[in-house]
Amino acid sequence: MVKRTEHPIILGIVGDSASGKTTLSAGVAQILGADHCTVFCTDDYHRYERSYRAKHGLSALDPAPTTLTSSSSIYGCCAKASRC
Repeated sequence: MVKRTEHPIILGIVGDSASGKTTLSAGVAQILGADHCTVFCTDDYHRYERSYRAKHGLSALDPAPTTLTSSSSIYGCCAKASRC
């Protein structure tokens, strides 16, 4: 029997570049259904394109070239989502 919860559950999927994170998260979302989950990609928070970061020696792991200033930014994004 599936246990239902009254609170949101956050599932973080991490991995190296091109390791299948987007594919896996899309599969999980498809299984759970659009009414039961929200998927957001932290790649959307990069301030600069990959080519610009490479040219200027900026790492995607460095918080400076992102639009995230704190964990509250992620919470704000999640709070605005339709199913969070």
